[in-house]
Amino acid sequence: MAVITATISHLARLDLYKHAKPYKFAYDLAPGLGPSTNHSYEPRDVDIHNVQGSLHEFSLDVHGFAFSVWETGLSSADFDNEAVLQDKYLPEVLRYMETVSPPGCELHIMNHVRRKRGPDFPNTREKTAEGVLNPIITAHADYTENGAEVDLHGILQEHPHLRDRKFDIINVWRPTLGPNQHWPLALCDFRTVDRADVETNDVIHADHIGESVRLYANPQHRWHYLDNQTADQVILFRSVVMDDHSIPFGMHSSFARSDEDITASAHRESIEVRVGRFFA
Repeated sequence: MAVITATISHLARLDLYKHAKPYKFAYDLAPGLGPSTNHSYEPRDVDIHNVQGSLHEFSLDVHGFAFSVWETGLSSADFDNEAVLQDKYLPEVLRYMETVSPPGCELHIMNHVRRKRGPDFPNTREKTAEGVLNPIITAHADYTENGAEVDLHGILQEHPHLRDRKFDIINVWRPTLGPNQHWPLALCDFRTVDRADVETNDVIHADHIGESVRLYANPQHRWHYLDNQTADQVILFRSVVMDDHSIPFGMHSSFARSDEDITASAHRESIEVRVGRFFA
């Protein structure tokens, strides 16, 4: 398994976070209202292992992530078409997730996120000028258990029989133009993540407060990625961190394989679909 050394940005271990929870506003604040975040990151060089050729060695319930070869007939342009996503791709995701989920599991699409690298990335805001999200280049997981329940609120209202069921959230991530050689996704083996490495983070929206997770650096972490990932190679990772850390989750971040990734004009693009799984 080939290994490269690359930089991943981690939350800095500041005394600040001992008494002030990390936070980030998810919308632009009016001038004079204070900082939009109290995050401070530090870059760390880490070894990242290429899993191309050994996809079968990883599983959601051991590593927090898995890989699959799953063909789709959609083109890059199709993923920009909301009607195509709703009519074709999201049902396709549900059908696929049924094949990799336990019997009796009820599946619901939570949301989907289209990402495209903007021309000024990474020296730019999170969104491109066209309003599309750039890749995220800090080590994180999307939800805590509490944060997941906030975003699952609509599904639980519509399907109240699910309220007392155990759940998780799986991100279904693929590049929509491949083979992808720029800003691939790295994932950290759950077995190498200590509880002290994980920090909760408030995500402040205009109408609610969510909660996600940031990762402190630790030399014991073992990172993996899929080099030259094709559009038919899909990454599944658990994006919710349960309070007791009893279920493997996938801390992740995009990263530059080389200096060329930072300066190249090639635009990495991807789609991720978050699927809530409610267990019998």
